[in-house]
Amino acid sequence: MRILITADPMIAVPPTLYGGIERIIGGLIDELAARGHDMALIAHPDSIQGNCHRFSWPRSEHDRYPAGAHVRALHAAVRQFEPDLVHSFSRLAGC
Repeated sequence: MRILITADPMIAVPPTLYGGIERIIGGLIDELAARGHDMALIAHPDSIQGNCHRFSWPRSEHDRYPAGAHVRALHAAVRQFEPDLVHSFSRLAGC
């Protein structure tokens, strides 16, 4: 199965310091990839999560992520990766 996971845009996956849900996302990707699933992640641009295709949320001048840019980035990732399932841990309205 092709699975795209979305993470909030503020903290990289895996996180370098604090990042509770980002640690869970990293572990989930590792486990699902080990079970043979083709994984993708759309997250903070500094994310270095292995075992998956990576897509980034757009950066802006003030580290704000407007809703329109967020939705366009997700749409582009879905078109390119063509997932069977999208598992969202993120808020699409921006932060």
